[in-house]
Amino acid sequence: MRPQVLLVDDNPQLTEALQRLLRKEPYDILTANSADEALGIFAQQSIDVVVSDEQMPGMTGSEFLALVRCNYPDTMRILLTGQASLEATIRAINDGEIYRFLTKPCCKVDLSSAIQQALQQAAAREAQRQQAMRDLLTGVWNRAGILDVLQRELALARREGTPVSVVMADLDHFKWINDTHGHLIGDTVLRETVRRMLLAVRPYDAIGRYGGEEFLLVLPGCDVSSVAHVVERIRTCIAREAVQTSAGLVSVTCSFGVAAYDGTNWGEVEELLRSADGALYRAKNAGRNRVVLDRVA
Repeated sequence: MRPQVLLVDDNPQLTEALQRLLRKEPYDILTANSADEALGIFAQQSIDVVVSDEQMPGMTGSEFLALVRCNYPDTMRILLTGQASLEATIRAINDGEIYRFLTKPCCKVDLSSAIQQALQQAAAREAQRQQAMRDLLTGVWNRAGILDVLQRELALARREGTPVSVVMADLDHFKWINDTHGHLIGDTVLRETVRRMLLAVRPYDAIGRYGGEEFLLVLPGCDVSSVAHVVERIRTCIAREAVQTSAGLVSVTCSFGVAAYDGTNWGEVEELLRSADGALYRAKNAGRNRVVLDRVA
């Protein structure tokens, strides 16, 4: 998806002219002629960079960008300002309210360069954020990362009325593997288990290490009629052959608890997690290496 850049100025002729000047740049240009109109656009889609004029009726550019910072902190903010506002603008940069400013009138080269630099910084920041949300051992999401994915997928499911399933997976007798073969062998088993999970899930499913040998899977668009088949495929892929380690072959199986949200009724994150965890508990009590589906909406 191409980056989205929003130009905000109360002069429609100016925003249209800037939009034409930047039409060949590698990002999409949106325009708004007031802070209220711009906030409406923010409510509908993700904006990577916003460029706002300082002098606007109702709400100044500085006030508008401060509001953006509070509500959409990932958006890079650029202010177009006159010479008389330079001192206040520099204070705004020092306070973190804006990324940078350009004095008016500004040419296409300066504006394009500022937007490109802002996009590069945003990409670098997002890469760091993504890295911080990855599990170092297995490479999948860590606990914070997978919970963030679940929040976003559940919000999307509510908005579009689509299903989403949550799966708690726990390696069976993993403590015995660690106690018998050592933690390095346990790490090998964890990495191989994740590799097999990734082979069995769909490209748009998400896997996260929830803690220790427990994993959380988020399956968008997967309802009660299909989730058992999907998770059974994952279970079979894990259990069908032993893991080759430096200590020899180690058998591994996994138990799964599933909660499905159909897009219409209940579905708070905490309730889905409790339901999936309860189903996992029953799967382990029933003999392990099996899939148990909890009540569904």
